[in-house]
This record gives sequence, C-alpha cells and structure tokens, in this order.
Amino acid sequence: MNELVSIIIITYNRLELLKRALKSAEQQSYKNTEIIIVDGSSNNHTELFFKNKKKYNYIKNTNNHPNVLRNIGIESSVGNLLSFLDDDDTWEIKKIEKQVRVFEKKDIALCYTGKNIINKNNHKIKYSYKKPKFNSLLNSIMWDNFIGTTSSIMINKKIITEIGNFDIQLPALQDYDLCIRVCEKFNVIGINEPLVNYYYNYSKKQISEITQNFNLASNIINAKYSNLKNNKLLTLGLLKLKLKRKVRKIYE
Repeated sequence: MNELVSIIIITYNRLELLKRALKSAEQQSYKNTEIIIVDGSSNNHTELFFKNKKKYNYIKNTNNHPNVLRNIGIESSVGNLLSFLDDDDTWEIKKIEKQVRVFEKKDIALCYTGKNIINKNNHKIKYSYKKPKFNSLLNSIMWDNFIGTTSSIMINKKIITEIGNFDIQLPALQDYDLCIRVCEKFNVIGINEPLVNYYYNYSKKQISEITQNFNLASNIINAKYSNLKNNKLLTLGLLKLKLKRKVRKIYE
C-alpha cells in the first residue's frame, strides 16, 4: 500500500476540538499521508498553534464556509486519494488503512465507513451504518444519504476533478450533494465497521444545524437534480432528513 492519501481537515475557532481530530489523523496505522489544515477561524489561536509546525500544510483563509475550505484543501492536495475530517470528529486508528485496501481491490470512486454516534456528554449512543436500499446507487442516495458524514469519506481525486468540487452555494447538506453526483456515475463501497466517531453538537456555530440554512440547501438540491429520473425519491429523501432533524434531540 503505497498510495499517498491527503487528509483534509477544516476548522473554525475550535482549536481544542481540532487537536483531538488531528491526533486521530496522526495516529493512523497507514503512514503515507499528508495532513492539510484549512483554517477559516476569525481569531488567530489556530494560526499560532501551527506556527513553525512544518510537517503540516496549514492554510489560513478569511472565508469560513466549509465548502470553500474543503475546496481549498482539495486544490492544495498532492495525493490521489482524499479523506476528509471535520474538526469535531475523530477516526479510529485503522480507518485510512482499511479504506486504502478497498481501493486497491475494487474499482470504486468512493469508500465510506460506519460511525459511532457520540452525544454532547461524550457517550456513545449508537452505531450507524447503511447499505444502498436499491440496486441503483443513484436511486438509493436520493432516497436516503446512506453514505453519511463527510468524515467517513475517502474519494479518488480524479473523480472530484470530473464531477466538480463541493458546491459553495450550499449552506448545508454539502456531503449529500457530493454523494449524489458520485452515485450518479460511479461505484461506491462501504466498510461496515465503526471507524469514525461522529459527535453531535447542537451549538449554533454549526451551520448545518440552522434550520433556515438546511431548508435553503434542501431547496437548492431539489432544483439542482430535478431532471434526474425518479427525482421524486430525492424530494422524499430530503423530507425524511427534515423530519429526522426534528427528533434529533432524543440523542442529547
């Protein structure tokens, strides 16, 4: 396994959480990686922390939109495989290694994993992993975002070049949008293991948790893919996501 993996971590004013995420990236059993931190923070705490730490590719940007930051990371990456990590999530030690092995054995565009869901009290509340519901990956992703959080995704960089970067017009659901474009043309495979720790955080600082932004993103995505066959599945899928948001408080 010699493929270089570019690990892209985006962050905004959460240095302590970033340190936790960064540690999980550094401790990966697979070592042929580069770590890119794209910082949209309004303060200089993160910038000072990375001063003189040459082993990282640290990039400061004045725009804190997560899609803008991810795209900067993509454009700065050298690896043929890209893996994304949000600053409030962490990885298990063999996450990268196991995904690289899948890419070596299968002709795929994207690999995702299962995740432990952790509440604000740092307690694991459940394990989540989904398989495609239908034979068609496109129909499956429209019906339900079975791939899930960006922190579980590893993707071939040449696929990003073909389908386009993260959509900067979206204030939320950016992972869902990218996965729809991938599943429209390419194959994906999941690893049914808890290789990602996904932390629920109801802070208002989380853009995706702001109802107005979620609704706007939902409308944009619905219109964007209105020409797809069976696009009614997407309308229903987005409605299901909206309903799930209303009951998320049960995880607190």
